[in-house]
Amino acid sequence: MIYYSDSEIPAGYHDDYFSGFHPKNLAEDLSLLLCCASGKKFRSAPFSGEKKGIFLLIDTHLRDSTNETGHVFIEKGVVTIRAKNAAGLSYAMYSWLQSLGFRFYLPGDTWMQVPDIKGWFPDFRKTYRPHFKLRMFNASGGSFAVPGLDDSGLVKKEWKGKGLLNESRQVGN
Repeated sequence: MIYYSDSEIPAGYHDDYFSGFHPKNLAEDLSLLLCCASGKKFRSAPFSGEKKGIFLLIDTHLRDSTNETGHVFIEKGVVTIRAKNAAGLSYAMYSWLQSLGFRFYLPGDTWMQVPDIKGWFPDFRKTYRPHFKLRMFNASGGSFAVPGLDDSGLVKKEWKGKGLLNESRQVGN
């Protein structure tokens, strides 16, 4: 089971870009990806004090250097991904998935590589933070220049999160 912080997105973060990082959306994507990799069913639900499972938790008390810093702790079969906001959850979650062998080369499932995961995850502890403040995908005209890749533009935003191209932005003063 995957549990997520069921919190509202703060004012100033309701635009099309940040809404994709809502913990519920991340939990649903994680459940789908882990199911593809392991063949096991994963469901997602709001966190309400459970002790076992996979957790995507927003912790506003964290004092990390960037909004996209996130922490992954795996101990005794409990996976906890924690960050001070949803962009940090996204960055840590997809970084951890990359460490497991997932690859997201271009938008859409066709360009995704899924590892074969057997068993559960060993104990692990890592802090993920971006190496560059701005990470964008616009080289050679971007992905829209390839006919049939993402003509509607609907999967590009999701793929950018998976590809760790979150384009960190400051909202407000």
